[in-house]
Amino acid sequence: MKGMMGWTLRDLVECAVVAWAVLSSAALYWLSLRFAPKHQVDKLASKIEGVEKRLAEGESRFVHLGDAINRVGEAAKKAESAATKIGGVEIQLAELTGAIKALQATVGPIEHFNKVLVEGHMHMGER
Repeated sequence: MKGMMGWTLRDLVECAVVAWAVLSSAALYWLSLRFAPKHQVDKLASKIEGVEKRLAEGESRFVHLGDAINRVGEAAKKAESAATKIGGVEIQLAELTGAIKALQATVGPIEHFNKVLVEGHMHMGER
């Protein structure tokens, strides 16, 4: 049985099968360009896993580094406080040294007169 254009049903089916084969091949080719094969996906997944592991290790190092920086900052504050106290002690020591020298200057003549008095009393007993 021939149609209007002289094509039989068999010709139309064969044409449809060929068109389907061409279109499905083209669709599969296009899909292969759009999506990666499983081995590439697995390779990429393992790389991503490695990068995530390294990132986690780096974050851990940064946390430890941050803690160390905080401890150094606290130690620096303590050292600064100690230096301030030492500076205060040095000032007090200098003031005390000055006071002792002034006291020595005052006590020196008194000590001299005390010796003279003691020697005088000792000589008085000899007479």
